[in-house]
Amino acid sequence: MKPHVLSRWIAALAAMLIAAGSQAATNPGDFFRPAPDLGASLPADRIYPQGRIFPFSGFSGKPEREKANGFTMHGPVYGSNKLGALEANEKAGLPFPYTIGLDMKFLSDKPLSLTEAEIKASITKQVAEVVSRKSICWWYLQPEEIRYWRKNELAYLKAASEAIHAADPMKRPVWMYDPNHRDTKALVQTGAHLDLIGKGCYVNYAGYQDRRVWVRWGMEQETEAVRQLRGHRTPLLVPELCKDPDPSLFNQIPVWVRHDVYCGLIHGAKGVVIWSLFKRPAVRESYNLWYDAYATAAHQLTGARKLGEVFLFGESRNDLTVKQLSGPTTVTLADKKKTAEAKSLSEREKAGMDLKYPALSWSELARGASRYLFVCNSSSESIRVAVSGFPMTSAVEEADTGVAVQTANKPALEFDLPAWGVRALRFSRR
Repeated sequence: MKPHVLSRWIAALAAMLIAAGSQAATNPGDFFRPAPDLGASLPADRIYPQGRIFPFSGFSGKPEREKANGFTMHGPVYGSNKLGALEANEKAGLPFPYTIGLDMKFLSDKPLSLTEAEIKASITKQVAEVVSRKSICWWYLQPEEIRYWRKNELAYLKAASEAIHAADPMKRPVWMYDPNHRDTKALVQTGAHLDLIGKGCYVNYAGYQDRRVWVRWGMEQETEAVRQLRGHRTPLLVPELCKDPDPSLFNQIPVWVRHDVYCGLIHGAKGVVIWSLFKRPAVRESYNLWYDAYATAAHQLTGARKLGEVFLFGESRNDLTVKQLSGPTTVTLADKKKTAEAKSLSEREKAGMDLKYPALSWSELARGASRYLFVCNSSSESIRVAVSGFPMTSAVEEADTGVAVQTANKPALEFDLPAWGVRALRFSRR
């Protein structure tokens, strides 16, 4: 075959393959093929990762109130009355992360010096006192913010975690809070002894109010740590409810919360634990605005829409094409080299960052015979988006509200995402 004939034949074949691929992507039978239930083996009455219930919780709140507002669990809770907090959660019918630990005085001039055997004996005794309480869903280990570069602190974390696992026949997961600026390298060190990896993601509090891609950076550190540890570990989003912004920005709080929650889920979070539900003085003016926004997210994730199950058990797919038509394409994350948790950071972690991220991010998931698309704008400007690749006969709705979306049988759906905007779409067979 002559070269020019061969080239025309190859070009024609490529065009046929592209056309076939495009047709397959929008073929209703293929597009809506049912996804397997990735959580089918898990019990329906237990919290993830040991059950199908999406974890939506917050530190130090009010169990009865949280139950009424879509929270599926409550806690951890600070203070000495751990049994009282457990009983309050049991009365409200909410699972509870129970606190275990020793006051090791690591931040003092004279931290406790205990042997591994002494640590394990004390931790084992604490677990034994409540191990039969089925309302306990997780173990929450204190002290928090273990400095992995301190041998005595990491040895404590290792010994305490081993003791909890050995003493609990139900093998409930163990979590310890890591501070906001912990990166993958740090989380691998602490996460090696934990089942749940959740570091702070306090966007405003940590100085990232106008660079909310900080949420993406944080979740990427967690998910990469999970990957490197090669174990069954669960990444958590730990967002903020702790600080009043300038009053002129109070109307932005619902927008911020929606962005932070969905951005965290798009980038791998398998649960949400808010710090904190206690009405501290620094957030008294705007507390109700923050709380109501989180309660809205809770209802969307755990209520009739069951979007939490989509993020937990949805099958990742890539048939849809998401194209940005206008607006900034990148955002920059820059570290001010300061943090409210500086005492718990290594010198390496205090180093400045100059990272660029795409302004737009999304996740496409199949659940049952439905397809879900979550799209997030992490920039401070409006972005116009086009979505294509779905069958023109699809029924489309807002996944979080059920409101129908008119597509007029067009091959693409165009819409604007405002600053920090999120769109959740559900495609189903008409």
